[in-house]
Amino acid sequence: MEKMQKNTNVQFEIYDLEGKLIEKIDGPGDIGVWFSSPYSPFEMTILPIPFNSVKASDFKSDLYRVVRTQLSEDLNDVLDESDEIIMVADYTVEEIKELAKNMGFDHFYHISWDAERYNILYDLEGDDEVIYAMSPDL
Repeated sequence: MEKMQKNTNVQFEIYDLEGKLIEKIDGPGDIGVWFSSPYSPFEMTILPIPFNSVKASDFKSDLYRVVRTQLSEDLNDVLDESDEIIMVADYTVEEIKELAKNMGFDHFYHISWDAERYNILYDLEGDDEVIYAMSPDL
């Protein structure tokens, strides 16, 4: 559970490959409007894979750089712990779970639509899911 909480108590800044900030999710429970453009991919997944260890051609879709920053347990403070990981588009949850087996990661954040945009943290070790953040109307 402690590991799951550590993966939950984070915020994200999402950048394109040119370094332009695209979106920011402030932390668990964040209610915001992200990726609201009709041209945004239907599904996106943030993977705990170091950004500098992959190249765009490794994936079937666009690659994004994500800065994941740790928050305190009470979510009031931004800690000085961050890493640069990746986000890919147009993978289903099932495809990501298969990718996890091959690449050795134990959790991921899947952003999708269900009338509104939502973000779910999947913990593969405990087979748990947590709704991480959502659109205002959900």
